[in-house]
Amino acid sequence: KAYSYILGQYLGDGHISLMKKGVYRLRIFSDCKYPNLIQEIKNNLSVIFPMNKVGSITKMYKEKPSCA
Repeated sequence: KAYSYILGQYLGDGHISLMKKGVYRLRIFSDCKYPNLIQEIKNNLSVIFPMNKVGSITKMYKEKPSCA
């Protein structure tokens, strides 16, 4: 369930970036008007990537839950 949810969010408004040292980061963009949605994305990312840090960045009315 968590995987399909995150896949849908990624396909809707996300991308994967190659970071320094060959690390990939998944970023999903969401409007700050929807804090419950942002929390749901973060919760599902934590389920899929239990060993990774999951966080969010607030910038200009948008919040980006991400997993590195």
